[in-house]
Amino acid sequence: MKFSKYVRAVTARMSVLFCAVVIALAIVALMIGYCLILFRDDGPEVMTKALVSVAILPLLLGIPMHYLLIRYARTLSFRTRKLEIKTTKDGLTHCLNQTAFRARVEAYLAAESGNPNRSAALLVLDADKFKLINDTHGHDIGDQVIKLVARTIKSKLRPFDVVGRIGGEEFGVLLHNADMHVTQVIAERIRAAVGAAELKTADGPIRVSISIGAVVFGMDTDYESLFRTADRKLYQAKSDGRDRVELHNRLPDTVAAA
Repeated sequence: MKFSKYVRAVTARMSVLFCAVVIALAIVALMIGYCLILFRDDGPEVMTKALVSVAILPLLLGIPMHYLLIRYARTLSFRTRKLEIKTTKDGLTHCLNQTAFRARVEAYLAAESGNPNRSAALLVLDADKFKLINDTHGHDIGDQVIKLVARTIKSKLRPFDVVGRIGGEEFGVLLHNADMHVTQVIAERIRAAVGAAELKTADGPIRVSISIGAVVFGMDTDYESLFRTADRKLYQAKSDGRDRVELHNRLPDTVAAA
């Protein structure tokens, strides 16, 4: 592990140095061309001195300067990326956090607003009897269960769907381009996969089921309304015995028929 990190670090520094050398050589080439034009009538001695000057100075000063500038730019980019991840990702599951998930849904609604033929679905998923797992096995095991649930959910989604952790053991999923049939299929796939997943512990394997409430909708709506509807369907799934999917259809008849 340490050796691989060392190799990556050396490779990164070499790539920065290569870029700095290329930039310096490009500057040298431009300055040589400029000198050949500017001093062509001043004799070979003047031309030689000019060429030596424009070749040496950029190589001596340009390579270190550009190396430092490129290193700084890359470090700044890396830190910006880390800050972006820290402010949008849930630290435990690496899903979007609640704020970022809501922002992603709202951005999708805004982008697709006015499209009468577009449909999507919002799912609210909650691990069943999770408090019992925490009370029985401790919060460390509870965290492992949450991570297992998150991995399982992500494994059953399409590449363009969005998942976020919106509560302790509660997740939200935005299914793009999903009608009632697609939503039912994906939600059931998630439910079955979570129920089949197993966390191995010193006290034996642990399994957890998940309840899902979902709303399938057109684009003329807002996040709050969608979440309330999906949350009500989640409550219904819990009340009807857990480990089940409950859907609500808010599609206009024309979209539903299509």
